[in-house]
Amino acid sequence: IRSILNKRKVRARELNLPVTVSLEYLVEIFPQDFICPILGKKMEWGRHKTSDYVPSLDRINPNEGYSKDNVMWMSRKANTMKSSASSKELHDFAKWIKKNIH
Repeated sequence: IRSILNKRKVRARELNLPVTVSLEYLVEIFPQDFICPILGKKMEWGRHKTSDYVPSLDRINPNEGYSKDNVMWMSRKANTMKSSASSKELHDFAKWIKKNIH
């Protein structure tokens, strides 16, 4: 978690975004069961750093910085899905899934 926080600080500096979360806070909010809250799959640290299910720190609103009300842990796969689509696209996709996939 310390390594991820340090990388996010560098990224935030590049984007001119604030970082107000502490290491302790990120440890506190990490899912104790290691389950991705979005996809329901177990997240794993370690060797498989390219895994879809490695933990990823998400900025809920990508236009804002790393603050207590704007960060959460999820799997890399969930974070990638979230970051590559707009809110409307995600909403439309979810509506389609609900209607067509049973």
